[in-house]
Amino acid sequence: PGESDKTLWAIIRQLEYLFRTISPAVSVPGMLSCLSSQFNAVEFGVAIELLGRNNPEDYSDLRDHMPADTRQELRRYLTPGVDFALGQDDFAGDIKINLALSLGRVGDPDDIADLQRLLRADLERHRRARAARLKGERGPLASDGGWFNWYVQAMEWLDPQVAEDIFLKLLQEPEYEQEASWALLRLAKVPTPDPRSGFRRPDYSAVWVARPGGQSPAFVEDRRLRYTDAVKQRIAAIKEQRTQSVRPDSLNGRLTGLARTIATLDGRESVELVLEILSHPAKVTPWARVGTLEAMLFSGAGLPAEAVLSILNPIIDDRLSQIYQDPQAIDLLKRCLCLLPFIDPPSVGIARIKEVVSAAKLPRYELREVVTALGHGRCKDALDLLLEFATSAENGLQNIETEWFDAIAALDSPESKKIMLSFVDPDIESIGIRQRLEHHDRERLATHIAAIARVEPPIKNRLYQLCAGKLPPSPRHLLADVIAKLGTQDAINSGLNLIHDCANPQIPFELERAVERVFLEHRPHGSETNVYSIHPQSANSLRTRLFDMFLNDNDRKRTAWTLLGQIESWRLDYGLPIGEPRHPAFDSGELWQPPPRIS
Repeated sequence: PGESDKTLWAIIRQLEYLFRTISPAVSVPGMLSCLSSQFNAVEFGVAIELLGRNNPEDYSDLRDHMPADTRQELRRYLTPGVDFALGQDDFAGDIKINLALSLGRVGDPDDIADLQRLLRADLERHRRARAARLKGERGPLASDGGWFNWYVQAMEWLDPQVAEDIFLKLLQEPEYEQEASWALLRLAKVPTPDPRSGFRRPDYSAVWVARPGGQSPAFVEDRRLRYTDAVKQRIAAIKEQRTQSVRPDSLNGRLTGLARTIATLDGRESVELVLEILSHPAKVTPWARVGTLEAMLFSGAGLPAEAVLSILNPIIDDRLSQIYQDPQAIDLLKRCLCLLPFIDPPSVGIARIKEVVSAAKLPRYELREVVTALGHGRCKDALDLLLEFATSAENGLQNIETEWFDAIAALDSPESKKIMLSFVDPDIESIGIRQRLEHHDRERLATHIAAIARVEPPIKNRLYQLCAGKLPPSPRHLLADVIAKLGTQDAINSGLNLIHDCANPQIPFELERAVERVFLEHRPHGSETNVYSIHPQSANSLRTRLFDMFLNDNDRKRTAWTLLGQIESWRLDYGLPIGEPRHPAFDSGELWQPPPRIS
């Protein structure tokens, strides 16, 4: 208590570092052992600073990291401090929010009443500060920490089920209506643990899953319906208030915020309501408007072209004027363009994309997200624009290769399939892309072609026929990749026609790896995906084919003998599979002398 404020906060920061780096199971008991037996305001302030503001997301499950008796001891220390916190004139609300977050992490459901007391006190503080600012005051009384989202978060941590009723009531408070609606949205979602983290691009295939209608698997249906009704009632109340206000546009921002929640919960059934709200002028960021349209799209809603373009066109035009001054302008512009392939009719949106891309002169790599959206838009006009992207520039597909192939595959039309096959079939007219594909791009294209071949036998048979023909190096390598992706003995048997004594390489790399996978089984070991054991498996039909090539095919004689030698080497290393004869073709009457071991 005798330390100066500067020294005290330096100590707190050091303690925060220790708390962050040491397991809570160790640091919390250590902290408790240092506390005085009598309530001490300074110690209490340090404790709630550590538990409340330190790593808000990391310690949301703090109660799961410590023994129950330790948690209860900490809770018994915190709860008497509620009255102390409520009696403090902390104009920024720091003490109250730190205590609320601390209780949210380690408290019991019974502590929800204390959280409500802290929330109400903070709400009164906020309103006093707002009134003071309107009077022109600029002192501590007019300060406002804006802790609405953290009070809501603390209640979710403490007990989501009990918090539901509180959030429904908080919808009636202007300061909390947005945070409460978002909290209800989180509660309505079905928990889906996802090990992935960080930035993820939108999965546009989900749009077509949601479009047919029916119950959404992303939400608990009864909650979704109840929360949708509650938020719509709040929107109706604000709209009524708007009709009676002398400044109706001042309420548009609040309506826009609630519209995004409705767009996510009930976008398919609430298109007219959401678009009506977005049509009002509002001092909200264009990001919020675009985000609301995205939420509607992924909820399965149809987006009428005229209404959507009336919202997006002003944003697009504004961002076009700023792309050379504001780096974020390009990001928002791309998000607008990614919505356009999904409006109705999509041809109108795709024509607008073409205009904007031509006017903006965006670098090729900035088109990746737009290319992906075009592919999933399922419109013939999208295919024409994708082909224009690929052929209108000298660098062809450079910087958009992966996204372009994925987009062509996503279109899933006879024309798009023909385009992919043109890279491997010389009898199909080329689309005019003169570009050497890198390995990862060729592998991506091979994956898509193999997927087509699996479901369309005529295409698979055509690929097998191509293996027996004479192909240029690029289609030969791509076809070998396709055969490897198919991976069956039937496919590998046809793919053996791609080996050649005079080619470079004699055995395409992916084909050689596919042959290895046929003769050697990789069995997963435990739960690890990249740990396996190797076991021999029989594929004598391929040995017979190679032996016949060695005897009768002068173009593939040496290469077939090399492969037979490699197979024998695998047999020496991993053993013979049960039932495999030593001679690859005993009925041929030819003597069999295994090739020397391949080291």
